[in-house]
Amino acid sequence: MTVSDQQDKIAAGWDVGSGSLTLLTSISVSGQIIFGPEVIRHYNPGVYKIQGNGLVKTLGYKSVKWHFGILTYDQWSYLSTTYCGGSVSGKVTVSTNLGASSYVRMNAIMILPVPDTLQGKNWYQNADVELTRFAPAA
Repeated sequence: MTVSDQQDKIAAGWDVGSGSLTLLTSISVSGQIIFGPEVIRHYNPGVYKIQGNGLVKTLGYKSVKWHFGILTYDQWSYLSTTYCGGSVSGKVTVSTNLGASSYVRMNAIMILPVPDTLQGKNWYQNADVELTRFAPAA
């Protein structure tokens, strides 16, 4: 199922309360609103490991990609500065869905795509922001 969802929220740092999370689609950078990402089809429950009895167990960390069809250079820079301390990864609190339609508030590591791996003339096309190492927010 592909969902272009408008309810994903974010804040810098861990254990940020629900009322302090910012709705992703309310962020305007240089007059351009960040459009909500596709989320559900980009959920990864972890690495599959086939056990001796034939059943599959997941190992490692769950992750989800916020897939943006278009992300402007200024929006990428805003995400880097605001949520990653000017780097390409940072600790965040998010409200997103993890393979289901309901939202959960979780601590995560946000990893931005490396700019030179992205395509686009005046913006990045098909930019995936990865959220991983999920842990329940206090």
